[in-house]
Amino acid sequence: MIARVCPLRRTQRSSNGFDYEINNGLNVLVGSFVNIPFRNKIIVGVVVDLLEESQHINLKNISCVLDFPQLSKNEVAYLKELSLGLYQSLSSILASGIPYIRKP
Repeated sequence: MIARVCPLRRTQRSSNGFDYEINNGLNVLVGSFVNIPFRNKIIVGVVVDLLEESQHINLKNISCVLDFPQLSKNEVAYLKELSLGLYQSLSSILASGIPYIRKP
């Protein structure tokens, strides 16, 4: 299974998230906060969609699911609409609306 994840940082407006492979045993849902490898760092992202397959190859794996309350599907859908209306990437909207999450 594949998760489309938006990192909690500004990205290009055309970015709709990045595809990551879900390891067996991880309970990943839409709205989950996860640690992901991104540009040689481990950062926090939000799962915005679950897919059966990806058109990309050599996907990286989600490192772990964080123990934070997840966003609801309605909240994720609202934030997607907001990003379209404001001509911003979903990652930028999430980064500006979610408080900084410290690494454990």
